Amino acid sequence: MIKYYFYFCNNHMDRLEALEVFVIAAKHRSFTAVSKIKNISASRVTHLIQGLEKELKVSLFNRTTRCVTLTSAGEALLESVGPSLESLSETLENIKQLSKEEPKGILRISAPVEFGSNFLMRPITKFLKEHPAVRIILKTSNEPKEILQEGSDISVVLNDEMPLSGVRYRIGTFTSGIYANP
Repeated sequence: MIKYYFYFCNNHMDRLEALEVFVIAAKHRSFTAVSKIKNISASRVTHLIQGLEKELKVSLFNRTTRCVTLTSAGEALLESVGPSLESLSETLENIKQLSKEEPKGILRISAPVEFGSNFLMRPITKFLKEHPAVRIILKTSNEPKEILQEGSDISVVLNDEMPLSGVRYRIGTFTSGIYANP
């Protein structure tokens, strides 16, 4: 038997969340404060900050057991991103509150070929009947790297190894096997 893992991947939202976490950590000089404010785990906060530092190839914080302080690169990023991010977050929250209209637009989904045809077609059909203004583009491939390429809003990866970079949430596991009647 092989155990597979399902993943939900969304790199753009990770980046936005990482910047938001960065700004909160910079203002409160604490990763723990971010965890409490955003109601996310401390390990998620650390993961987001480390991912941002890795992407930017700089350290943003000087860390001690008592507090975190900004490096010069962190100060530059906060000065540049802080006001814009606050404005963007406020705008997004206002849109969430105002938006009661029917979903519309294009939803791009990437998934393995067999998974897409066996497991996604029925829920996609049901979703499209309920939301006719949405157009779904389903891209299938059996190569995890192709599935995780930029451009998809949702990527489903079946992989027997963990972890994958770019993974936002692991959403479940299943085990496959070959079975026969006695």
